[in-house]
Amino acid sequence: MHSFLSGSYSRNTQIRPINDVDIVILFDIEEYWDQFKNNPREMLNFTGEKLKETYPDKDIIIQSHSIGIKFKDLPDVDVIPGFIKDYNKEIYLIPNFKLNNFIETSPTKHKAIISRYNQNLGDKFIHIIKMMKCWRNKLIKESMSKSGIELKFKSFHLEIFLMNILKSRFSNYAKAIQQVFSKAAENLDCECYDPAGLSGRLDGYLTDIQIKTLKNIFSNTSEDIKSLLRLEMEGKYQEAIEGWRDLFGDQFPKPLKTNKNTYKKNLKTKFPIEGKNYTYGEE
Repeated sequence: MHSFLSGSYSRNTQIRPINDVDIVILFDIEEYWDQFKNNPREMLNFTGEKLKETYPDKDIIIQSHSIGIKFKDLPDVDVIPGFIKDYNKEIYLIPNFKLNNFIETSPTKHKAIISRYNQNLGDKFIHIIKMMKCWRNKLIKESMSKSGIELKFKSFHLEIFLMNILKSRFSNYAKAIQQVFSKAAENLDCECYDPAGLSGRLDGYLTDIQIKTLKNIFSNTSEDIKSLLRLEMEGKYQEAIEGWRDLFGDQFPKPLKTNKNTYKKNLKTKFPIEGKNYTYGEE
């Protein structure tokens, strides 16, 4: 009946390269509800079969509440079949393979919540989200080799987790990041819920050992950030740049574009000698 973008891509909180895009497709509830209401797994299988007919040469993967389509080139696509439960309240029902039931959700409300919060924080909140997703991806990639523990931090959980920490406007990205890391450990002790009041807890997938490991990483990183800020105060900007890039990856801090020229982003920076012409998370 209808389809729309969902997930990070629709909320404008995705980072590049874009690995996957979520698309919700809505079935006619009058036609299909009786067929699938007691067997959400069948709805996923049914959708997967239809997608296989359309994309016969692609890998079609049945997942917990979606069907993944693997393309040769990025991005992949996750198709989420569902029904609209309440049109006015924008509440949808999507199948849950693991729980063998349908769960309520509202991607459109989630998008509105993040957008409104970003506006309240001077259109800078989404930049912090993207920075933290770069940090998250780097952390997950390195976690097994460094700690031997597989770490996770799901995208929407991370976004709401950051909402619960950053409560007011900020003018300095570095100080905002310091606030995030200094408060993150204690916030992991608090249960994190869907702000739309539909999906329940967002952090239930984390194990005790993962939480403990993340808390240690947040606390240690908070101390590292204090050192980076001290380096800046001492005028050691190039050392600070290397430290920020060690945290977030080579794309941070980004060079500041001026009217005269654009400084290139390299591992060894081509910023001005004084090092002050860089900012945080603007792209």
